[in-house]
Amino acid sequence: MSGLLFLRTFAGVPEATKEQYEKRTPKDGVVLVAVNWGRLWGVNGAENAELRGISFDLAGRHKLVTEKADLEMEGPSGVLARIAVKPVFLNYAIILPEGRYLMSGFDVKVARSAQEIYHIKADRSQMVVENDSKLGYFDVKAGETVYIGNFFLDKAMEPYLWRYYSPLPEAFQTHLAEFRSKYPFLPIENVKYRLFETSTIGNKYPEPPEPNHSPEPTPGAVH
Repeated sequence: MSGLLFLRTFAGVPEATKEQYEKRTPKDGVVLVAVNWGRLWGVNGAENAELRGISFDLAGRHKLVTEKADLEMEGPSGVLARIAVKPVFLNYAIILPEGRYLMSGFDVKVARSAQEIYHIKADRSQMVVENDSKLGYFDVKAGETVYIGNFFLDKAMEPYLWRYYSPLPEAFQTHLAEFRSKYPFLPIENVKYRLFETSTIGNKYPEPPEPNHSPEPTPGAVH
């Protein structure tokens, strides 16, 4: 595999397959991420909100606002598909060329009522400045498999995209078992724990624990 993936699944995420993994290049890595596409209810005066999409651009590549992102993750579209979505985290493994990926956009749908619906959106013209993202980034290195966190919404104020994570060590190991079950062809035992780095849409996470010490989980962290 020599380029970025734009293969689509039902949920609009370019998931890795065994065939793609076997054809990967030495410069490719694997990203593990979880996303909750379900509705969040009772959101600061609104009936519900839902994450509809996230996009990332490879750092160092200038793109016009109208160009497709290097990695796009989209929730199910269509009324029936949306109704069928459960409010749980779905796990994804994605094969990408090595590099730093800047979050360049997102889409959150908010319903104050059945009649009043709007979107909170951002694109690269607003979020990416001088090869840096206001939202954050993740790194993937050649030949590695890296876990970058879990994306959903936060409702402390207006519904907004938020990066959660599965705390080390027990919750993370439980989470890895889910990835291992879904993607048995991946070397899950060598996964790097390196979260999506952000100062705006996620809490700072602790360093990997010393032996016999477990860090406190992030308040509100879910999986």
